[in-house]
Amino acid sequence: MVCDQRNVEPNYNTIDFESRRLLKESESLIQKSILEWLNYHSDVYAFRVNVQGVPLHNGTGRFRPSPNRGIADILASVKGTFLAIEVKSKTGKQSAYQRTFQEYVEKSGGHYIIARDLITVMNKVDELLGKGEPKNTIDETY
Repeated sequence: MVCDQRNVEPNYNTIDFESRRLLKESESLIQKSILEWLNYHSDVYAFRVNVQGVPLHNGTGRFRPSPNRGIADILASVKGTFLAIEVKSKTGKQSAYQRTFQEYVEKSGGHYIIARDLITVMNKVDELLGKGEPKNTIDETY
Protein backbone atom coordinates (compact mmCIF):
# COMPACT_ATOMS: atom_id res chain seq x y z
CA MET A 1 0.00 0.00 0.00
CA VAL A 2 1.36 3.43 -0.97
CA CYS A 3 1.20 6.16 1.65
CA ASP A 4 0.22 9.68 0.51
CA GLN A 5 2.83 12.01 2.06
CA ARG A 6 1.52 15.30 0.66
CA ASN A 7 -0.29 16.43 3.82
CA VAL A 8 2.31 15.16 6.28
CA GLU A 9 4.75 17.54 8.00
CA PRO A 10 8.30 16.82 6.79
CA ASN A 11 10.53 14.98 9.24
CA TYR A 12 13.82 16.85 8.99
CA ASN A 13 15.67 13.99 10.67
CA THR A 14 15.04 11.71 7.70
CA ILE A 15 15.44 14.22 4.86
CA ASP A 16 18.89 14.53 3.33
CA PHE A 17 20.77 17.82 3.47
CA GLU A 18 20.03 18.89 -0.15
CA SER A 19 16.29 18.33 0.25
CA ARG A 20 16.28 20.24 3.53
CA ARG A 21 18.01 23.18 1.82
CA LEU A 22 15.41 23.23 -0.96
CA LEU A 23 12.51 23.20 1.51
CA LYS A 24 13.59 26.55 2.94
CA GLU A 25 12.63 29.50 0.78
CA SER A 26 15.64 31.77 0.50
CA GLU A 27 15.38 35.54 0.35
CA SER A 28 16.92 35.51 -3.13
CA LEU A 29 14.20 33.18 -4.49
CA ILE A 30 11.46 35.26 -2.88
CA GLN A 31 13.06 38.42 -4.27
CA LYS A 32 13.27 36.96 -7.78
CA SER A 33 9.60 35.93 -7.81
CA ILE A 34 8.55 39.37 -6.53
CA LEU A 35 10.56 41.20 -9.20
CA GLU A 36 9.20 38.97 -11.98
CA TRP A 37 5.64 39.56 -10.82
CA LEU A 38 6.09 43.34 -10.40
CA ASN A 39 7.71 43.79 -13.80
CA TYR A 40 4.84 41.93 -15.45
CA HIS A 41 2.54 44.90 -14.75
CA SER A 42 2.46 48.02 -16.90
CA ASP A 43 1.40 50.15 -13.87
CA VAL A 44 4.52 49.19 -11.90
CA TYR A 45 8.20 50.02 -12.35
CA ALA A 46 10.47 48.10 -9.98
CA PHE A 47 14.16 47.33 -9.60
CA ARG A 48 16.48 45.58 -7.19
CA VAL A 49 18.90 47.64 -5.11
CA ASN A 50 22.33 46.19 -4.46
CA VAL A 51 23.79 47.64 -1.26
CA GLN A 52 26.97 45.60 -1.14
CA GLY A 53 30.02 47.31 0.32
CA VAL A 54 32.96 48.53 -1.74
CA PRO A 55 36.02 46.22 -1.76
CA LEU A 56 39.15 47.55 -0.11
CA HIS A 57 42.13 47.06 -2.42
CA ASN A 58 44.64 46.36 0.31
CA GLY A 59 44.81 42.59 -0.04
CA THR A 60 42.66 41.86 3.02
CA GLY A 61 39.53 40.81 1.10
CA ARG A 62 37.47 43.13 3.30
CA PHE A 63 34.79 45.62 2.27
CA ARG A 64 34.08 49.23 3.20
CA PRO A 65 30.39 49.44 4.18
CA SER A 66 28.05 50.93 1.61
CA PRO A 67 27.01 54.53 2.34
CA ASN A 68 23.43 53.44 1.55
CA ARG A 69 23.04 50.80 4.26
CA GLY A 70 19.46 49.93 5.11
CA ILE A 71 17.85 50.68 1.75
CA ALA A 72 15.10 48.21 0.90
CA ASP A 73 15.87 45.32 -1.47
CA ILE A 74 13.32 46.42 -4.08
CA LEU A 75 12.15 49.94 -4.90
CA ALA A 76 9.03 50.42 -6.97
CA SER A 77 6.67 52.99 -8.34
CA VAL A 78 3.07 51.78 -8.41
CA LYS A 79 1.20 54.25 -10.61
CA GLY A 80 3.37 57.03 -9.19
CA THR A 81 3.25 55.88 -5.55
CA PHE A 82 6.60 54.99 -3.98
CA LEU A 83 6.85 51.47 -2.54
CA ALA A 84 9.92 50.06 -0.76
CA ILE A 85 10.01 46.29 -0.30
CA GLU A 86 12.35 44.64 2.18
CA VAL A 87 12.54 40.91 1.44
CA LYS A 88 13.03 38.60 4.40
CA SER A 89 12.93 34.85 4.91
CA LYS A 90 10.50 33.49 7.50
CA THR A 91 13.09 34.02 10.23
CA GLY A 92 14.81 37.15 8.90
CA LYS A 93 14.79 40.33 11.00
CA GLN A 94 15.11 44.01 10.09
CA SER A 95 18.36 45.72 11.00
CA ALA A 96 18.47 49.09 12.74
CA TYR A 97 19.53 50.69 9.43
CA GLN A 98 16.50 49.15 7.69
CA ARG A 99 14.14 50.44 10.39
CA THR A 100 15.61 53.93 9.94
CA PHE A 101 15.06 53.72 6.17
CA GLN A 102 11.45 52.58 6.79
CA GLU A 103 10.86 55.65 8.97
CA TYR A 104 12.22 57.96 6.24
CA VAL A 105 9.99 56.36 3.60
CA GLU A 106 6.85 56.51 5.71
CA LYS A 107 7.48 60.09 6.91
CA SER A 108 7.83 61.22 3.30
CA GLY A 109 4.50 59.65 2.30
CA GLY A 110 5.82 56.45 0.72
CA HIS A 111 4.87 52.87 1.52
CA TYR A 112 7.19 50.26 3.06
CA ILE A 113 6.53 46.56 3.50
CA ILE A 114 8.46 43.57 4.73
CA ALA A 115 7.74 40.74 2.28
CA ARG A 116 8.26 37.14 3.35
CA ASP A 117 6.32 35.91 0.32
CA LEU A 118 4.87 37.04 -3.00
CA ILE A 119 1.29 37.25 -1.65
CA THR A 120 2.24 40.14 0.67
CA VAL A 121 3.47 42.17 -2.30
CA MET A 122 0.48 41.25 -4.47
CA ASN A 123 -1.91 42.47 -1.78
CA LYS A 124 -0.02 45.75 -1.27
CA VAL A 125 0.12 46.48 -5.00
CA ASP A 126 -3.59 45.71 -5.34
CA GLU A 127 -4.27 48.07 -2.42
CA LEU A 128 -2.25 50.84 -4.07
CA LEU A 129 -4.01 50.26 -7.39
CA GLY A 130 -7.41 50.23 -5.68
CA LYS A 131 -8.21 46.62 -6.60
CA GLY A 132 -10.48 44.40 -4.48
CA GLU A 133 -10.04 42.32 -1.38
CA PRO A 134 -6.70 40.93 -0.13
CA LYS A 135 -5.78 37.47 -1.40
CA ASN A 136 -4.62 34.56 0.75
CA THR A 137 -3.19 32.36 -1.99
CA ILE A 138 -1.74 32.82 -5.45
CA ASP A 139 -4.66 30.81 -6.90
CA GLU A 140 -7.08 33.56 -5.80
CA THR A 141 -5.17 36.28 -7.59
CA TYR A 142 -4.81 36.48 -11.35
